[in-house]
Amino acid sequence: MTDVDDGDTPSFDNVSIDGDYGTFTLTDGNWTYTVDPSKADALNDNQTEQEVFTLTASDGTVQQITVDVTGTDDAAVVSGNFTASKFHREHYRRCRRTNRVRHHHHYRCGHR
Repeated sequence: MTDVDDGDTPSFDNVSIDGDYGTFTLTDGNWTYTVDPSKADALNDNQTEQEVFTLTASDGTVQQITVDVTGTDDAAVVSGNFTASKFHREHYRRCRRTNRVRHHHHYRCGHR
């Protein structure tokens, strides 16, 4: 940062600020933004949200830094309890006679 006033050398303190989707860090005049996946995963594919961070220099000058965070198409995650069923041979024979089911592992009795 420069100032046209003679002898005035404003500066910004090193800082780390948590945002809605990540963390903004200013260290020795250089800033970085680190996305927190646990916060940003809720964004849909190509959905863009802005994070605005306001910094105040030692002379009171205010500087805003705007970061665009864009979502990606995350793979679906399946969780919970899963169950399976097994056909009893007699049940399969009865289905086969009444519904002409050839592959019992692909069909349930009465459904195609």
